[in-house]
Amino acid sequence: MELISQGAEAKIYRTTFLGKPVIVKQRFKKKYRHPQLDSRLITRRLVQEARSLVKARKFSVLTPILYQVDVFNHSLIMEDLGKSTVTLKHYLNNNQQGQATPLLKEFGELISKMHNSDLIHGDLTTSNVMVKKIILKKKKENEKEIENEKEIEKEIEIEKEKEQEIEIEEIEKEKLVMIDFGLSFSSTNPEEKSVDLYVLERAFLSTHPNSKQLFDIVLKSYFENSNNKKKIMTRLEKVRRRGRKRSMVG
Repeated sequence: MELISQGAEAKIYRTTFLGKPVIVKQRFKKKYRHPQLDSRLITRRLVQEARSLVKARKFSVLTPILYQVDVFNHSLIMEDLGKSTVTLKHYLNNNQQGQATPLLKEFGELISKMHNSDLIHGDLTTSNVMVKKIILKKKKENEKEIENEKEIEKEIEIEKEKEQEIEIEEIEKEKLVMIDFGLSFSSTNPEEKSVDLYVLERAFLSTHPNSKQLFDIVLKSYFENSNNKKKIMTRLEKVRRRGRKRSMVG
């Protein structure tokens, strides 16, 4: 296994699983904790992260495909998104705002989908969302986009039967994939959702030039898709005020 990164809670490896390239996220022991308590905490967080990954995909939020939960080794085995995939942080720092606007809008929509399903990410930053290039396929005749390979094959067979030639055009698009649900949990509380947004806002301020304009695009898209706009907006303002007070006090 190739170690590619290490955080406060886990090590990330690149390897293969059943012939597929995968990412292994392995949580490691904390020596300062009692061994039994440490094992229970790691297992609980591991299972919660796995559940969150599955729940997010259920509500149309792209995440790495989860292949296996290895409780014995405290590991999650997931889809490898590929070496060409970059973080949204990297993308924003290397592209103009106009080019990044569609992805920022998509980011806001994805967060609203999670919150609408009562899923709190817990660590929203532009480092925890990946920009992945995907290939969409469409027939040139009618500009119909087809994402499913089986559907494409079926369409081709139908056209062959009609003795018509068909051309398939491949179009490259960029899509966002949410990662690192290690601190995620479920909650219906608007306060928790507003804190999620506030954490992201602080991440923008500390990481990106023109951060206000960038975050405003995300936030506008979020509220356009939120099913609890008024309460979360009110709570977010209260969370911001508390944050400013802490900054003033130090």
